[in-house]
Order: sequence, then structure tokens, then C-alpha cells
Amino acid sequence: MRKPLLLTSLVLVAACKSGAPNSAYGGEHHYAPLRKVRVYDSGIAYFERRGRVDGDALALPVPRSHLDDAVATLVVLASDGTKVTQIGYPVPSSPAKARAWLGLDGKEAPTLRQLLAALRGERVRIESAERNVEGVLLSVTEEGAPAKAPKAKKADDEDAREARESAMVLVQESDGAVVRLAEQSVRRVMPLDPATATALSSTGQALAPHAAQLRTTLTAAAHGGELTFGYVSESPAWKMSYRLVMEGEKGRLVGYAAVHNDTDEAWEGVHVELSNGQPDSFIAAQASPTYRERRVASRPEGERTVGQLETQSPDELAEDARSIITGEDTGDSFGSGGLGLSGSGTGGGGSGHGSMSTSSTGASSLLSIGNLAEQVRAKGVAQSNLYTYVVQDAVSLPARHSALLPVLSSDVVVQRVHLFSGSDEHGMHAAYVVNSSGLTLPPGTVALFADGGYAGENQVDRMLGGATRYLSFAPDLDVTVTRDRRVAADRPKDFGFDGTRLHVHSTRVSEEQVHVKNPAAAAFVLATQVDAINNARIEGAKKLTQGGDEGDMIVQLDVPAAAKYTATLMITEGVEKSATVESLSAAEMEKYIAAEDAPSDKREVLRGALALLRESTKLQADMARAQSEDVQLEAQIQALSRKPAKTPKTRKAGKKTDEDDSDARSPAVEKLVAPLLAKRAKALAQKQEASAKREDVLKGLRAQLAKLPKLAAVAAPQS
Repeated sequence: MRKPLLLTSLVLVAACKSGAPNSAYGGEHHYAPLRKVRVYDSGIAYFERRGRVDGDALALPVPRSHLDDAVATLVVLASDGTKVTQIGYPVPSSPAKARAWLGLDGKEAPTLRQLLAALRGERVRIESAERNVEGVLLSVTEEGAPAKAPKAKKADDEDAREARESAMVLVQESDGAVVRLAEQSVRRVMPLDPATATALSSTGQALAPHAAQLRTTLTAAAHGGELTFGYVSESPAWKMSYRLVMEGEKGRLVGYAAVHNDTDEAWEGVHVELSNGQPDSFIAAQASPTYRERRVASRPEGERTVGQLETQSPDELAEDARSIITGEDTGDSFGSGGLGLSGSGTGGGGSGHGSMSTSSTGASSLLSIGNLAEQVRAKGVAQSNLYTYVVQDAVSLPARHSALLPVLSSDVVVQRVHLFSGSDEHGMHAAYVVNSSGLTLPPGTVALFADGGYAGENQVDRMLGGATRYLSFAPDLDVTVTRDRRVAADRPKDFGFDGTRLHVHSTRVSEEQVHVKNPAAAAFVLATQVDAINNARIEGAKKLTQGGDEGDMIVQLDVPAAAKYTATLMITEGVEKSATVESLSAAEMEKYIAAEDAPSDKREVLRGALALLRESTKLQADMARAQSEDVQLEAQIQALSRKPAKTPKTRKAGKKTDEDDSDARSPAVEKLVAPLLAKRAKALAQKQEASAKREDVLKGLRAQLAKLPKLAAVAAPQS
């Protein structure tokens, strides 16, 4: 059984034959070899080729998928005396244009019949089982060839059906004779016009499943000397992985970069650089020809990769203006902007909504206790020449292969610790690492080794030179940590009023006890998280560190071997508490007035506000009592007014029902409800009166607090 031949197979054979490196200007290509690749972790790479001009031209081979990027970003550097006149490249055909050329409606693979139909009117040479013919292909008819056997065997039913359905090909030879061939017998079709053969080859390449990876060529027409080509295109991002070998307080950090050559070209002696920068890059349709839509009827302007006259004549366009382009929508064509990559992004301008809280606590903007972040800030340094890692030796990498390239080997400061968060009883074995390599470390995985073996694994974020990290690598199953914390003192230092809220700046001293059970026969360093604001000072710790560049505060403590150990931390914080006038209490105000560290003139202002605050508190209690009485009276009235549940009864003639008796009970209910309504009205009146008086008192209280002198604010240390 013989199936119809597919166009793709024929065209790919033609493409292989025409794949000899013929220059656009005649002769053969002289290719510039790949010399340098700089890979960025944003998914692009800079490819650089260099070579001497030979025969007035130098070629740059690129995958078809890179052609648009190459046209958009190509940079050509010429040596002294070298002159570049132009850079040419073959016109790429999009899949949509290829289907239009073949008259295809869908995405199916084209058949020999569709190929022959596309070649109507062209001079061709056809080799068939019947005879070889050379001439103009007139048509491919749907006329079926007669079956040679009156009755086909069952095994040959499909072959017989194909023979009956086979189209007939009509070819006019040079002497004018018309020859008819059965489509089924055609073995080979060759266009005789070179332009048609080129178009057919381009069409086959565009429809190939791996069309984007087929290679094309940019050719620089030049005179003498050496040329360097460079362009940016898509490339697999490189990835870093680290190995950290710990020995005491020293460590050896080794970094390997995974680099991928996903092209069909082998890298031979290529200079590789790896950058952890992320320059902006986008896909733009530059190489493929685009056609400006010509006005036939009113419709939005746009661009397409298929010219209007590629598929229809002007008469057909005029007859049916809605069918400007036949076949599929060309939005998915290569290089025509159909990749769907346009868009926009925003960030950083978020908004939030919520109700005003009656009280809040945060770092004081007036009192300066200490800047914890400044004390532990990693001295990270970012320099432009540290963003790129240069592989010292030239790299040779076969096509579609990957390699691990050593890019880092440096001694770093390492300290093994037992790391505990603020609430967990059990912690993790961890390493406190200082990036003393002098290099910026990109993110990656890190495998840790200690005591002659594997210790564990973690991930590291991007680290500037001098930055620090805690890298946990295994659970700590033996050591337990508990903690107790109490506020030892809360001393108000200053006061302010903004018209609605009273601000109190205080020094808060807390005592935190850290209880450690160490069953091991070796001492260790405990690293545990401390809950403290940035404007603070912590005493009693061996060392104050940070969990990351902007991480939590972590203190280090020396824990002796095989012992129960308790460490005491004294935490002094400069805090600011604020509360609305309505939420202030007399007890709080009395505490503020008694604060000896606060300015006396401000305490006198608060003393004058205390009487008003007590009156406000009393009126608020009166309002609460009236509200409670109102609720109780409302419940009693509702209970008396509620009718009792009725039991169904059979109504007999001359006998009253419950419904008939309801009107008789109403006066009794009204008699009970009336005094309750009077009491409720009195309670509501008392509530309204107390509320009105309290508003007047609060108004006076605000006026009194407004007498507080303005705060002479001292800028708090910034994190």
C-alpha cells in the first residue's frame, strides 16, 4: 500500500541539496567562528564571532529563531582598513505565508496533491511510474483513474480505493501536447524555475516541525581585514551550585555554574562569561517582511506576514472585502508579532484600606536607644566588575550538551551554630557564613560538608561581598531551648498630641531568659532569634547578628557542655504608643503624670486633662448602664407582646376560638407594657444626655491636650 507523498519530505531533501553555503552575493560562505559567549541569568546570551574577510564576504550562521534578535541587536566591529558595505540575509518565510503559498486552510501536513496544485502554471519535471514528463503543469483534476481489475481482493481493497480516488495530473509539453498522469504514479516533482524552487525550499523550511532551529545566515559584504559580530538572543539561563567544606571556623566555598549549549553548533574553544545581571530584553519582529494592510473596506489598520496579493487577486478582494486573507489567521506566524509577548507591568504603588485603631505601638521617632540593624549590618559591597564570572579556560562543548564550569574557589569565614527561632523548642544545625570571597554570589543550592562527610543542603540567596547568612542543614534533635520574657520597666519620656491621638514616647526594658538543655559532651554556640524593634539595645549576648540582609535579629550565646544553662538578655527599646482621646483611661493618665523622666510642663498639661478624663469615664459608664437597661427593657417588652403558641382546635358552632379571645387580652398586655415603655424612654433620654455631655467633655479634653508643646523630635536611626 502506497500512501500519498508528503510535501515536507520532498522539500527537506531540496533544502539539504541547497544547504551548501552559497553567499547572497555569489560564491560560498566563509563563516566567522564562535569565539565568546556571555550568558545572563535573565534568559539571554551575547554571542560573539570573529573572523577574517575572505572573498569580500564573511558569514554569521544563526538559528532561524535567533534571526529577529540578531537583526535587532547585531553589532559589527571592524579592524582598521575594513569596510562593511551591507549585511544581507535570506528572507524568512512564516508558516502562515507558507500555507498561503500552498493554498492550505489548516495546519495539516501538505500532501503531494496540494504541492502539485500549488505548482499549477509552473514549468516542472515529473518522474512517474508511467513516464517522465517536462512542461507546464496545467491542473490537478479530481477525475478518478479506472480500476484495472474488475474486482479487487479483500487485502487490496484499500489500494483499489486509492487508485479510484487518485487525481489526474495534466502537463503540457514543449511541443504543445497535453499528457495525463495518475497522481498515484508520481515519484518525483522538480520545479524548473530557480525562483520557484527557492520559494518551495523556503516553504518547506517554514513548515518543518523544528523550523525555528534550522540555520540561516547573515552575510557581511566587506573588504579586507577582520570582523567581529556580536548579537543577543534567547539562551538557557545558567545556574549556580555551591559546595561548602567546613573545618573549624574556616570554610572552603567552591561554586560550579551549569551552562547549557542548546544549539546545533558545537562550541570549540569558546571564551565563556557568566553574568548575574538581568538586562532588559524583549522579542521584536525585525527580520520577517511585514505587509501593511491596504484599504479595501473600512477596518483597523494592521500588519500581516502574508501579502494580500499572495492569496487573492484585486478583483477577488473587491468582490469580497471581508475575505482579504484566506486560510488561517496569521497571528501565529513567526516573526510577525504573533507571539503574544506584548504587555505592561506595574509595581510598587500598592494601596490599603482599613479602620483606624484606638491604640498602636511602634518604634519611637523621638527617642534614640540604638540601631540594631546598623550594629549587625553586613558590609555588602556591589561593584560592576563583580557581576560577571569569567571562566579561565576556553570551553569546548558539543551541540545540545551541558557542562559544570568551576567559577569560584575561595576561603570564607564559617561558624557552626545551633539555630533556634523565637518559638521552636528544637532547632537546626546551621553554619553562620560571612561572604569573605570578595565576590557577589548569585543564588543557588549549597551542599555542606563537615567531619569528613556530607552534612546537609540548603539554598542561598544572592549575597554581596561581606554579607552574612545562616544556612541550616540538619535538625537538632537533642538540644532544647525555652524562654521567658517580662517587661521590667516602661518609663514614659515625652508626650505629644496631633489633634486626635495622644503619643507617648517611652523606654521599655524587657528581661528575657533563655533556658538551654545541652545533653552533649561538647560546648556549642547557640543562635536564637530575639523579638525586638530596630530602635533598641540588647545586652547579655556574645554577639548580635542578622538572619539575612534584612532578616530578624539573632543573638549568639556560648553554651557549656553537658549542662542546663540560662542566659539573661536585657532588651531596651525606644517605643511610641498612641491612643485616641476616646480610648484613654484615667489609670493611664495617672501613670503618665507620675513619670519623673518626662518634662514637668507636659505633665502639668496632663494633670489638667485628668479631671476631664475622669468625667468622660464617668459619663461613659452612665451611657453603658443606660444602654444595658434599654436592652433589658426591650427584651421584656418583646416577651410580653409575643402571642402564645396556638394549639389547633376543632371549631364548633357557637364556641369562641383563641383568635376570638386575642382582642380581649390586648388591654391587659398594654397595661403591663406601658410602664416598661416609660422606663425605656427614660433610659434612652439618660443615654442621650450622657452622650451629649461626654462629647462636650471630650472637646474640652482635646483642647487641654492641645496645650502640649510640640515635640523636639530626634530622628530615629534608620534600618
